[in-house]
Amino acid sequence: MPELSWVKWEPRAWLSSPEIRMLSAEDRGHLMDILCTMYCCEGGGGFIASPKGKRLTTEQVCTALHVPASAIRSILASDALCEVDGSLHCPKAEAVLARAMSATRTRQAAGRKGAAGRWGGKNEV
Repeated sequence: MPELSWVKWEPRAWLSSPEIRMLSAEDRGHLMDILCTMYCCEGGGGFIASPKGKRLTTEQVCTALHVPASAIRSILASDALCEVDGSLHCPKAEAVLARAMSATRTRQAAGRKGAAGRWGGKNEV
C-alpha cells in the first residue's frame, strides 16, 4: 500500500484527455477501477501478486476486477494503459505517484529535522 492514502486527481485533466474521452462511459468506469486498484497495490502503479511479489497478468486482473477482456482491449487501444510483459502499467500514473512519494519523503525528513531542533534532538512531545 502506498504511503499516501489519497491521490491528487485533476478532474479537468480527466475530462479533457482525448485518450480517455474516446472510451465509452462503461470503459472509463473500468479504467478508474483499475487505476484505483493499481494505486492501492504494493509498489504503486502496478498489480502485485502477494506473497510472490510478481505482477499479475492482464488476464488475472480482468478476472479479479470482473472487467471484460473487451474493455481492457479498448483501454489499451486508447493508450490510457499499456501492457508490458503481459501485465498492465499506467506510465503517467506511475510517474505522478513517484513524484508525489518523493515530495512526501522530503517533507517528512524536513519535519523530523525541525522537530529534532525544537526538542533538542528528541522526538518526544
